Amino acid sequence: VLQNMQFVRGVRGQYHGYHDEPHVAPDSDTETAAAIEWRINTPRWNGVPVYTMTGKALDEKLTEIRITYKPEIHGLFRERVVCDPNELIIRVAPEAGFILHMNSKQPNSMREIMPVTLDFCHSCQFAPYTTEAYEALLMSVFSGEQSISVSATEIEEQWRITQEALGANMPMISYQQESTGEQLLDALYKKDAA
Repeated sequence: VLQNMQFVRGVRGQYHGYHDEPHVAPDSDTETAAAIEWRINTPRWNGVPVYTMTGKALDEKLTEIRITYKPEIHGLFRERVVCDPNELIIRVAPEAGFILHMNSKQPNSMREIMPVTLDFCHSCQFAPYTTEAYEALLMSVFSGEQSISVSATEIEEQWRITQEALGANMPMISYQQESTGEQLLDALYKKDAA
């Protein structure tokens, strides 16, 4: 996947107050966040945009993967009903788990569609038996399991696509500390719609 990944567009961000940090030059244009759109040049991923976002001084430290399915116009009924797209959120940190938002026919109704959420939190379910990340890593090392490790080729490809993004002339926008980073995504999506 990484070998077929290509930078499309992106925006850089810098939080308000960054220039007041110790040892930061008043005219520094160092980014503290970025939102990027990628393309994966394979038949399976053709036409599927991939977005990444990372940043400092945001409202929460969070690692997740969001898969937003194409919006569907439900033609099951006489009227065509437009619903929010189904979405799968895979939480990696701070708490592993997943959330599935999907549309379902409302019980005892012939035409109503309602949103339904399935939510699974690994540590909530298995808290006393959950290993820490370093424990899982050490167990993999001791057992010779290499699937958790990153190969040299994968690291090189990650650097290749990172260098491609860093070499692009991405515009800089400012965002508020403790925000969700929506300003970055809004700027990226506006460019996407243009």
